[in-house]
Amino acid sequence: MQLYHTLLVGAGQLGSRHLQALALSESDISITVVDPFEQSLFVAKERFEQIDNSKNINAINFYTSLDQVEKNIDLCIVATNADCRLSILKNIVRTLKVKNILFEKVLFQSEGQLDEAEALLLKNNINAWVNCPRRMQPIYHKLKNLLINENYIELEVRGNTWGLACNAIHMIDLWAYLMNNTDYKLDTKSLLPQIFDSKRANFKELGGTLKGTSGDNKILLNCDMNDVPVSIFHSIKTPNFDIKIDEHKGKCEIIYINSQHSEIIDFNIIYQSNLTNAASEKILNCGISDLTSFSDSVSLHRPFLRAVLNFLNRHDNQNYTLCPIT
Repeated sequence: MQLYHTLLVGAGQLGSRHLQALALSESDISITVVDPFEQSLFVAKERFEQIDNSKNINAINFYTSLDQVEKNIDLCIVATNADCRLSILKNIVRTLKVKNILFEKVLFQSEGQLDEAEALLLKNNINAWVNCPRRMQPIYHKLKNLLINENYIELEVRGNTWGLACNAIHMIDLWAYLMNNTDYKLDTKSLLPQIFDSKRANFKELGGTLKGTSGDNKILLNCDMNDVPVSIFHSIKTPNFDIKIDEHKGKCEIIYINSQHSEIIDFNIIYQSNLTNAASEKILNCGISDLTSFSDSVSLHRPFLRAVLNFLNRHDNQNYTLCPIT
């Protein structure tokens, strides 16, 4: 069986979950983890060792620099914050030969960075995807098949302190997946004028309501900033269906509008520590992925970054050239 070389860049909270999933690989792989912080590598190693590792892990190494890494990489997962991601991509293509890359979101922090990254991937013949994993969740596969012939799809997401700025692209990606379209416009008029500090240092958060349209399709993302526990609820409306989704409870209620018949679907959200292995298997063995292609994600990021950057520059006492979200 072929041995695949995998590289994980970024061993923080999410990176360590990617690593736990890679530990379950059904293909023969070697794993290299790179992070400049020894403490992050230590935590990632601990979490890796918590997993009943697959016998297919040929080797695992933890380094603080890309200069120490095997030069030929079959799959690289970039799980860093967005503010350093372009410089890391430049370093990756300068020092390594990589076939496939899986990026975390927010992808980059400006349209210019999107363009620069796109050119680098094209020049180096690298296939790339973006980790918006609702596309891999069975419940959303079911809903996409159910809604495939609907004339329009309205997605509404409401909740409290769920991270509108850092997570909106996940919801926009889900909307695009369900309606099979990446062309849309955003309206920031109903966002709160106050700019909030993110729980991550040097990044910003937003509250209020973000609205989008794509023909007859609509999206509404609402985030209250009250001092109460995090909550988030999804609803989908179409000409024939009214759907309510509670991912935390694993409940999906589907109301058939014409008959008023309803059904409840119980489901489990698959965590990242059990997703990345499935995504990597498909990429390594078939060269495809259920995740968002880089080009489609660029199309989804452009209106979002443009709208948020303009909003921040109108309401914050800064002159941002890069969107301070991750």
